[in-house]
Amino acid sequence: MARLSNGSRLGPYPYRIVKALDSHGGMSDIYLAAEGSIDNPQAPRVVIKISRVHQEFGAFFENTIYNESERLRNLHHRGIVRILPVKMDSDMRNVSFAARTRLSGEPWFLVLEYLGGGSIDDLIDKHKRLDVGSALEITRKIAETLQFLHDQKQVHLDIKPENVLFRRPVEHGAPLEPVLIDFGVARTIGQDGLEARTLSYAPPERVQVYKESRPPEMLTRPHPSMDVYSLGAVLYQMLTGRRPFEGRSNKKLSSAIMEGNPTLPSQYVRTLPASVDNIVLAALAKDPDQRPSAGELARNIEIVMQTERLAPGLVASSGANKRPDRRRSRGMGLVLGLAVLVLIVAVAFVMNYAADSVPAWPNWVDVISIALGQSDEGNGDISLPVQSSSSGSIIIVPPTATPTATPTSKPTRKPTSTPAQPPASTPTATSTPTATSTPTATSTPTAISTPTAISTPTAISTPTAISTPTAIST
Repeated sequence: MARLSNGSRLGPYPYRIVKALDSHGGMSDIYLAAEGSIDNPQAPRVVIKISRVHQEFGAFFENTIYNESERLRNLHHRGIVRILPVKMDSDMRNVSFAARTRLSGEPWFLVLEYLGGGSIDDLIDKHKRLDVGSALEITRKIAETLQFLHDQKQVHLDIKPENVLFRRPVEHGAPLEPVLIDFGVARTIGQDGLEARTLSYAPPERVQVYKESRPPEMLTRPHPSMDVYSLGAVLYQMLTGRRPFEGRSNKKLSSAIMEGNPTLPSQYVRTLPASVDNIVLAALAKDPDQRPSAGELARNIEIVMQTERLAPGLVASSGANKRPDRRRSRGMGLVLGLAVLVLIVAVAFVMNYAADSVPAWPNWVDVISIALGQSDEGNGDISLPVQSSSSGSIIIVPPTATPTATPTSKPTRKPTSTPAQPPASTPTATSTPTATSTPTATSTPTAISTPTAISTPTAISTPTAISTPTAIST
């Protein structure tokens, strides 16, 4: 069937085609449509999904449309696309969620809510890979939706980046709202029929069916663990920018899925915590019984995000693959230490001037010796307890400061579904921001800003009273 032009009608229905939308699958065409005139900006926008007319697989394609309409009409969850009843131009009561068009071949169609936020696939195309916080949060919410689906005894069977859309554009600070679409090959747990899969995201038990050409009675029945594996593959791609076992031909890919182990995500993104590797590998377990349930996966992700202090960042940093530059950090520590030292000297000068009315410039040799920890007791007018940090930076301990612990913070494409008698479909990337922290202990010099704390040298002549230095180095 030829692509519909803008303004086209489907028959005795109030929908007018606005534009064609990307259709990654091979079983239907997707359009944005208006209920009424396309020139009216107030007219509601909906999505029209039309089964493709195909000489050999047309019946299969129509079955997926009917199957999707029957399942979606009974599934009500914010993480699942909402189906709308088909409206008529007349006042006839709406009684159907799928209908035939008046186009050539009279293909079936259904009407869905419009989700304008793009897909996970779009995010990966734009950013190559997602930051770890965003990838985990998206996966957690999809897993919660899948748990609801599985509680209804349903299995999606085609989880992939193209089949997860967002309600609104993904922007920094906005909540992430992933929504599952395309329930064309969804089944009830244990139900056979409508066998189709996207190879790169298919679990070993489904790949084995096609590789070994098993008879229908030997097929592995749909099970929730299949969705968990596919979601694990999507998480892998969001984190690394590549699919598990990417770069192999279909034949070698099938063997790798059944027998091989994927490269650890942290081998591609060195800043990933080991706990994230464990989350991914658990979902991608060869044995379905070793995979967590969707609900367990969601809870495990939540624990890892809290433990590792991970939050969505939405855009991967180009430098996320690099280790923190410790030399620069040490240099900044030295600069800050010297700045504090100059402030102390200035305060001492002002106090001496106020007391004697005669400027008494400090002995700079003594001051420098003190800063380097080489002074003798009682050899000058200014005595500052100093210690050397393990990083080589100078740590200055204010005389009246109470030892405190300095808080620390850890630095922290496109396959399509293939029918079982497969209508050929083509199984259709990288930086995670490092949450480097800026030491806050050096930002407030108020601990040494009171002149009286330095006016009496004898009060600070015994540095042993301050045993734990306040770290101002980085």
